[in-house]
Amino acid sequence: MKKILFLGQFLYALAVAGFGIIQLFTQNFLSTLLPFPSSIPLYLVWVYTSAIIMVVAAAAILANIQRGISAAILGIMFFIFFLILHVTTLIGKLQDPLEWTVAFETILIGSGGFIIAAEFIQKAHTTRLKRFVIFFAAIGRYLIACSLIVFAVLHIIYTSFIQKMIPAWMPAHLILAVIVISGLFLAALSFILDIKVRLSSTLLGIMFLIWVLLVHIPAVFSNTHAETEWISLCIALACSGTAFSLAARTPESLGVILTI
Repeated sequence: MKKILFLGQFLYALAVAGFGIIQLFTQNFLSTLLPFPSSIPLYLVWVYTSAIIMVVAAAAILANIQRGISAAILGIMFFIFFLILHVTTLIGKLQDPLEWTVAFETILIGSGGFIIAAEFIQKAHTTRLKRFVIFFAAIGRYLIACSLIVFAVLHIIYTSFIQKMIPAWMPAHLILAVIVISGLFLAALSFILDIKVRLSSTLLGIMFLIWVLLVHIPAVFSNTHAETEWISLCIALACSGTAFSLAARTPESLGVILTI
């Protein structure tokens, strides 16, 4: 499990560092994942501050420096992004598939931060901090399940579009799309029912990683100046890292948390 945990936190930290670097280069928030209006006060200050937090926290995770605190900071930050940006936008755009996608990608990435943090919160940390992190790591599994259900439903509605994303050299696009949809639903069901969580999250991490290798990396190389392709690559990496981190640590039940 240590190897899976290392892979999970490595992929997650690499993805988040990528988010920060993209923001520093473009001098803007991530256009698809964090579409903040440029009219907000001190826009560039917030862009640089959030980017630096991402890069520093990711580097700390990779360098084994306060990994628990660093991952928790990332979890908190992405949950805040969801609350202040995506909740109101989603309510106003219930029929917008892109908003559903990015909103629940943000939730999934935030949950990944807490799941990684729960593994490294040390005895030296306060009981309140441990309760906070472990609680959000535990509910994070169910939030990930909700995200997977949303992704699966969107895949069903837009199956034709999903087939176009599959590399042309691969056969049976419709069958592959159905396999992906089934995998998302089955993983969500596993997380909700607490059945074979380690196996399903490992397979989920592999599936996201396959997308990175076969879909997103070729897309980036074919259009290296497209910010959206780099963002999509980092999102898939973060999802894979989150899944592998969940495979390495199944969060405690809420009942156990209340006894801490």
